[in-house]
Amino acid sequence: MKIKSLYLFALAFIFFTAFGWTTVDAQEATESTVIEPLVSSLSEPNNVTLAKITERREEAANDTFLTKSQKATALALFDRAIQAIHTTEKLTLEAKAVRARAAAAPARISELSLQLAQADKKFVISPEQFDNLPVEEISTLADRARRNLDLARDEFYRNRVAIRQLSIRPVATIGIDDVSLNRRISGETDQREEITRGDPGTLFDARQYIELTLRDERQAKRDLAREWFANFDHLMRLEILELEIALLEVNRLTARYESLKRAIESVRINKAREERENAEVEAASMSAMPDAMWQLAIKNQRLRKQIEDTMELEMEAARLLRDEHARVGLFEVDLEYTQRRLSRIGPNPAMGRLIRDRLVGLPSIVQLEQAAANRRVETERAVDARIELERSFRTLLLPEIVASEILESISDKRIAELGEPWIRNEVKDLLVAQRRNAEELYTLNGRYLLVLAGLSETEGRITLAVRKSLQLAADELLWIPSMPPISTGNLGHYSNTLQWLVSGELWSASLQSAFEAFSLNSWISWGLMAILIALVYFRPRLRRALVELSEKVQRVRTDAFRHSMAALVISVALAAAWPFGIAFIGWLIRSDPGNMSVAVGHALIVAGRLLFAFSLARWIFQPRGLSRHFRWPEAVCTAFLTEMKWFAPMFVFTGTLVAFSKQAGIEDVSLAIGRPALILGWIVTMVVIWRLLGPASALNAHLREAETPTLVNRWRFIWVSILLLVPLLLVMSSAIGYQYAAVRFSSVFLETQVLIAGLLLLRDLLMRWFYVAERRMRFESILRRREEARLERERLGEAEESEGSGIGIDVDEEEIDYRQLGEQGRSFIRVGVVFGMLLGLWAMWGALLPAISALDRVELPFSHTLVVDGLERQVAVTLTDLVRVLIILAIAYFTSKNLAGLLSFTILRPLRFDAGASYAIVTLCQYVLIAAAVVYAFSNIGFEWSKLQWLVAALGVGLGFGLQEIVANFVSGIILLIERPVRVGDIVTVGDGEGFIARIRIRATTIVTWEGKEMVVPNKEFITQRVLNWTLSNSQMRLYLEVGVAYGNDIRLARKLVLEALDEAEHVLKDPSPTVTFGSFGDNALILEVRCYLPDFDYWHSSRTEIHNAIYEKFTKAGITIAFPQRDVHLDVKGPIDVMLRREGPQNDPA
Repeated sequence: MKIKSLYLFALAFIFFTAFGWTTVDAQEATESTVIEPLVSSLSEPNNVTLAKITERREEAANDTFLTKSQKATALALFDRAIQAIHTTEKLTLEAKAVRARAAAAPARISELSLQLAQADKKFVISPEQFDNLPVEEISTLADRARRNLDLARDEFYRNRVAIRQLSIRPVATIGIDDVSLNRRISGETDQREEITRGDPGTLFDARQYIELTLRDERQAKRDLAREWFANFDHLMRLEILELEIALLEVNRLTARYESLKRAIESVRINKAREERENAEVEAASMSAMPDAMWQLAIKNQRLRKQIEDTMELEMEAARLLRDEHARVGLFEVDLEYTQRRLSRIGPNPAMGRLIRDRLVGLPSIVQLEQAAANRRVETERAVDARIELERSFRTLLLPEIVASEILESISDKRIAELGEPWIRNEVKDLLVAQRRNAEELYTLNGRYLLVLAGLSETEGRITLAVRKSLQLAADELLWIPSMPPISTGNLGHYSNTLQWLVSGELWSASLQSAFEAFSLNSWISWGLMAILIALVYFRPRLRRALVELSEKVQRVRTDAFRHSMAALVISVALAAAWPFGIAFIGWLIRSDPGNMSVAVGHALIVAGRLLFAFSLARWIFQPRGLSRHFRWPEAVCTAFLTEMKWFAPMFVFTGTLVAFSKQAGIEDVSLAIGRPALILGWIVTMVVIWRLLGPASALNAHLREAETPTLVNRWRFIWVSILLLVPLLLVMSSAIGYQYAAVRFSSVFLETQVLIAGLLLLRDLLMRWFYVAERRMRFESILRRREEARLERERLGEAEESEGSGIGIDVDEEEIDYRQLGEQGRSFIRVGVVFGMLLGLWAMWGALLPAISALDRVELPFSHTLVVDGLERQVAVTLTDLVRVLIILAIAYFTSKNLAGLLSFTILRPLRFDAGASYAIVTLCQYVLIAAAVVYAFSNIGFEWSKLQWLVAALGVGLGFGLQEIVANFVSGIILLIERPVRVGDIVTVGDGEGFIARIRIRATTIVTWEGKEMVVPNKEFITQRVLNWTLSNSQMRLYLEVGVAYGNDIRLARKLVLEALDEAEHVLKDPSPTVTFGSFGDNALILEVRCYLPDFDYWHSSRTEIHNAIYEKFTKAGITIAFPQRDVHLDVKGPIDVMLRREGPQNDPA
């Protein structure tokens, strides 16, 4: 940094720091009225000395009449009195020093003013004056100058701190403090009078001593304050002059030190250049020597060249580091000063102008990032060179061995000509020189790396200061008028700025910057040019491909979701050609560090972004574009394309002008270009919104024709009003002077529109994905049913019908109906879009709207742990954290509710899991999702596991007894889902109940019986009791029947007919084959036992009925009688029936 700039900045800082000081003449009267009652309240003469108090303290320590508490109180009072005496002595000495400094101030001020007037402030010291001195003496002078410079800087900082302390000492502070102190001490004196009436003598003396010493301490403070107030003007003037003199001394010593350093650098570089020239001469002289020796000389020459280059790089980096040190100090002081003024004065138009002036001088973040990237490249290159040097050291450790190896590579003839001793000595000398050069380069490389590290750290501080300044401007300028309201007085600014804008000077400089950046970044530039050429060249093919894809999605046989994704990629490629070229030119221009070049480049990049957005929308809404995939109304798409023909160029043009004026940071440019462009852009936007969404629009007609009114249709008035009201507010804000706020809100509003459009496009893509997959499955189901019908007709011997008649179905004409999607899939998409929109709006508008940002300032009475810079810190939980947690829990809840449909439709069904496995996977995923969301939510609001583990353990013990059954059922449910002894759809028998598993919940499992009744069984019973699972390992079911044949029929024929009936049954498996055995002779029939297997329980009842019918029909045709229970009753009627009546019971003995 230049000396003159540093000098002016220091003076400005001094006077800004001292700004606002006022003296109050009535202060002495206030002080006297405040202090005098306190002084008069103590009428005792002050003859207290340190020796007397120390003596009385020793007596109190040995006093046996005092209680323990009284002795402790007395000793504490004596200690405080001793401290007050020391403080009084210190304040008295300070007051004498102030009085003496004030007495000598006029003469010292005159002396320093004359010295300052006669001082030379240029401090131009040429390094050539040290050319005749040896480098050692120059280094000694430089070290001495550095020490003197450090002392001068310490003096300068001491004076600056003294001025700051003097300037921030409020005039009324001591007076107010004395008033409050007087009242407090008066109250304490009254209390002590009540307390000390019954105190022992030693304790009473201690209280008297403390009152006297405190009175002296207060008197000393008042005397010091009076000295400061009475001599403030002289003292402040003296401090400022001394600071100016100290600054002059710092600048003088800095110039001398820099001159000495440049002289040392000149000597070093001259020496390095001389040694490099000597190495070149030596290498040239070695050209006739053997190749191995010549290569060593060439290596030394290269090392000397590297040493010279590295030395120049180090010097350049060191000079840049010094400049960056000065610049970062300037930025940090500016930022500190601005923050302090804001805290004292608050936001107002003057502070707005100050902040905007600060922003003009700030470097671009893009430039700082580019500088940081270049610094990283330089550091990596230096590190690679250092590693290579470390590798070369290994071959230079033993020059004798290396010399022997080189001698072995030289032919015997050359050795005989030159002599082996001479060659060995020359090689050793070259190797020693090479090692010396490598060590010097290694040391120099280390210094260069240190300078680069310091430079990176300093540039990082600059970047941080710039980011803080930009954030400060973003926070404060939002609610401060940045320019005057629209008036006729600004017409002069308009004409002059427009003439400058259309002049060729700005654009010629921008084009020159673009050409220079293209040549500097040739590889990247040519690569981007190749991409641009490819996008333009393939545009006709991409158009044809887009049309072909729109035709494919109209037929079920060729429709696929990949066609829609391909159409989206093609639309992006078609829309990106010209926007990419404009943004590429802007990137080239922005590479120049000039402010206007950065502004022009930034404006062109914004133009490319806006043009890409409109171009992409145009290709999506094309009749043969992606809109046809989604079945968007053609009338709405046509209306949108019609409006975009004139609106898109207008909005891109005005948006580019607004971006240019904002980045330029010049008020005249914002007045003449930025504000009119912003107002015009939003006015035409309101016109387009009304024409596209108004009552007479095609979209409104389509929404009215909808069969079921949607939420968008019901709330149409609200969201259309918002879309019209926001541009109107932006226009009014810009017109009354809030241009910065209008530009900031405009940017966020555009980002919000892009977010909503992207989410709606994503929603339609997901809906189409669901629909295509479901329609494909329905189509395959239709084909499968048709094939089954054809096979059935062939089995029955019927003629196969033609493909276009009968069962053939024209599936290509099926219309898309999104309502046929699963309810869970639709709910998941809707909820995902809504939450995505809420999170996006929160992220975009949270920092701008005070109502949202205020949530982050409301702290709740608990904290959570965050890792900041590798350290764990306790951070208070805010309402923002609480709202974020609630949103996450809501997302987890809705996701878990709709997870079954999503997983089964997207993952489980293509993997062909059975129903039980799918249900188990979905349920476990739901449990994991809810558990993860709860853990994350608790950790973010302070309920971490490390704090709750003992509470959870204690509750676990209590709940283990109180809720034992519920916990057992829950754990059993988890085991059922993991081990799967029973699955959804399995046929089980539990106790006296039988049916199939319908649901497995957390606490109980639902079984649907054959009568359709739902039986709820606790999960624990499936683990602790015997359960019969009919379909655990195999879904095949055995069907057992008993057929009774009447006695006298042919049993072999009956058995044959039963086997024929089983073979003809549709669902009876051939493997394992059915069996019919002659089981037993029954009471009324010959029993045939029939056993066969069915593929699934679904065919149990139908197959049982089918087999019974077939057996009955076959037995009837064959004349075989199916037995039924019979009983024969035989009555003998040949004679009368004797009827005897007998009484049961004991008989009497006749005897």
